[in-house]
Amino acid sequence: MSTGWRNFCPPAGRGNDPIDRLMDRHFKRFPCPARMKAQDRALILVDLAQKSGAGGVVFFMQKFCTPHVADLPVVLEALQTKGVRGIVVEMEETGFKATSRPEKRLLRFRCGNSAKRIHVRA
Repeated sequence: MSTGWRNFCPPAGRGNDPIDRLMDRHFKRFPCPARMKAQDRALILVDLAQKSGAGGVVFFMQKFCTPHVADLPVVLEALQTKGVRGIVVEMEETGFKATSRPEKRLLRFRCGNSAKRIHVRA
C-alpha cells in the first residue's frame, strides 16, 4: 500500500510553481503505517471505502512490512464494523508465482465467501 497507493494519492499537488505543487502532493500523500497510528489510518480507509461505495478492500502486501502487518487487525476490524469486508493477500518480494493462484481466493472474496487472510508464497 505504501509504495502502490501512495504513488497515486493524491494525483497532483496544488501551488503556483512546480516546487509548491510537489511539496503539497508529498505532504498530502496517504499516510504510511510507520508514520501514523493504526486507528487514524483505519478511519481514513473506512471513509475512502464508504465514499467509493466499496463492499470490500483487498490489501496486497509484502510479508516483510511489519508496520502494515501490525495495522491489519485494527484496520480490518474498523472496516468490518462499517460493513466493509477486508482480505489480505501476502506476497514475497518477488511477487507471485504461477503456483500461488490467489485468483480463486479473490473470486470467493468477491462473491462473499472467503477467509480473511490469504498467504501467497513465491
